[in-house]
Amino acid sequence: MRISFRVGLLGWIVPLLYFFYEPFAIQASRVPYSYIAQPMSDLGVTVCGIGTYPWADYAICSPHSSLVNVLFFVTAVCLLIGIISVYQRLSLASIGKFSFLLLVLFAIGNGFSAIPANISFSWHTYPVMFMIFVAPALFVIASQIKQGKVFTYSMATSLLFIKLGIIVMVFFPVEIGGLLQRAFYFVFYCWGLGMMIKLK
Repeated sequence: MRISFRVGLLGWIVPLLYFFYEPFAIQASRVPYSYIAQPMSDLGVTVCGIGTYPWADYAICSPHSSLVNVLFFVTAVCLLIGIISVYQRLSLASIGKFSFLLLVLFAIGNGFSAIPANISFSWHTYPVMFMIFVAPALFVIASQIKQGKVFTYSMATSLLFIKLGIIVMVFFPVEIGGLLQRAFYFVFYCWGLGMMIKLK
């Protein structure tokens, strides 16, 4: 079934709306929260305290956790719709189709982020690891298309540098993981929205 342009467009707009809501969740936090250092996941932790999940050796207390987790799930569903909608508007060889499969797996994995890290750190974290394939997938897709080629290459390059920044953080004590995570999602959502508009 072909996804309509409007539905496909909403598939990319809804994930972007999360960034308009997030400041309210951050403001409601009962302990200091740094959007630059802390991951988005911390806003979905359902208990208050220190050490609520592995690696969280700091205080977390998010009264909006339930709504944040619902938004994580809704975002993943909309992302899946958006990815499929872009795919349906492109003519791709097998490797391009496989690249979109990786994007689909990323969207599905993203849905598991709705499981709070304090309830199951493994299920919350590992499925989202498909994000490492997003930049390579976009590079392959860019090589296969005419409309949006330069745009896709530029977004893929941005995502690659963001991922390299996250990797660098493993070796250097630079606390900007939260900012990089948000930048990654924002750039990817903008790619999808831009492609939908270009392929209308």
